[in-house]
Amino acid sequence: MCGVHRRSSSRHPGARGLKRGACGADGVVVRVLLSGRSPHERSSPHRLPALAGAAGSARGAPARRGGRPRGLGGLPVRDRRRALRDAVLARYEQLGGTGSTLGRPTTGTTAISGGTFAHFERGSIYWSSATGARVVSGAVRDRWAALGWEHGLGYPTTDTTPISGGTYSHFQRGSIYWSPATGARVVSGAVRDRWAALGWEHGLGYPTTDTTPITGGTYSHFQRGSIYWSPATGAHQVGGAIRDRWAATGWERGYLGYPTSDERAVPGGRANSFQGGEVRWTSATGAVDLPTFRTSARSVTAAELGASWRSGCPVAPADLREVAVTYVGYDGRAHEGRIVMHRNYVGVTQRVFARLYAERFPIQRMEPVSRYGGDDEASMRANNTSGFNCRPGRHDDGAAIDINPLVNPYVKGAVVQPATAGPYVDRTQSVVGMVKPGDVVVRAFAAEGWAWGGDWRTLKDYQHFSDDGR
Repeated sequence: MCGVHRRSSSRHPGARGLKRGACGADGVVVRVLLSGRSPHERSSPHRLPALAGAAGSARGAPARRGGRPRGLGGLPVRDRRRALRDAVLARYEQLGGTGSTLGRPTTGTTAISGGTFAHFERGSIYWSSATGARVVSGAVRDRWAALGWEHGLGYPTTDTTPISGGTYSHFQRGSIYWSPATGARVVSGAVRDRWAALGWEHGLGYPTTDTTPITGGTYSHFQRGSIYWSPATGAHQVGGAIRDRWAATGWERGYLGYPTSDERAVPGGRANSFQGGEVRWTSATGAVDLPTFRTSARSVTAAELGASWRSGCPVAPADLREVAVTYVGYDGRAHEGRIVMHRNYVGVTQRVFARLYAERFPIQRMEPVSRYGGDDEASMRANNTSGFNCRPGRHDDGAAIDINPLVNPYVKGAVVQPATAGPYVDRTQSVVGMVKPGDVVVRAFAAEGWAWGGDWRTLKDYQHFSDDGR
């Protein structure tokens, strides 16, 4: 054997340099064998005969123009010239010459743009000054050939290397990974970089598509997920039920756009963020898409306020605003709610509900009390989150908010409001929409300087938050 093939300490980065060993008798045979004229036409330097093996092997490239190329063994001795030379020959000898996995040469060394190459019975060696001499073989070489050889992905920077479940080669402008289940696929650019960071084939598995350009970015699908890239968002992984839900909304063409995060753990499940919102999965709801939080505010008239306002109320309709916010319903989906507040507290209201939405705190419904004829009991029994109502307390100033009042009742001794809220007086139980000490609802209002009725001593108003604690 002529030399030893030293493997890189890491199979994915570029292979390290190789040392030539002393050539024995086999090396002399190789040098004599490979003396000869290259049988290739200049117009088609890469075309090669079928590789050794079964007839019709898919690894052989199509015959060149002008007829089938001849192997060196078919040339008369007197016409043979040195065919493989310099780095290509040195690498061939290093691998074991005719006794190597490459077998015997089928072409001479041929000069091409930027380098040289030679084909063998079971593979090829390509050399350039930037990459060195690399072996390319099997399905990886077939795919590289179909992409235009070095004119496509550039020269190989590693040998075709066996790994668990398949083979791969890195090239100057991408990589080709092959497995029996997926075939040979191209992975490149930021998508490949992200795949590498996630553990190559040990993470998402082998690629099942090439890295493909789409409007605004690129993507690759893998056995256990996908990676999508755009200049605005970078490259991010999405998979499983979350990817299925995103696909159902139209992939990157839908309202969610490109992913802006990898899949991550959230309370009770998993989630991906997107340009236009989020897809969250829990065992209770499955994968649900939620748009980005939206809010607005508009003036209201006395007619719109209906029975919730009357002459003599401490605040005039001109000082009230109907605030629209996005909230997560009990069904886990996004809804638009509307709540009437004093104009001075529009910002507070928007910030609080933005935080509750971000934390996915569930609210059953949110609409002005005018929808209930100004009847506070009816609104509470409907578990309606509300603000302004012309009744005693800070609600008549538009400076208080009641959150899910049915499951967060007012309790004073034997008095419970709403009257149907008896099952929710016990605050040790876990109930959807229930407010607990120190939870996201209490913290969101506290950040705005608002107090919670659940902290009162003589009575408890678990639904109630106000600007001055009354």
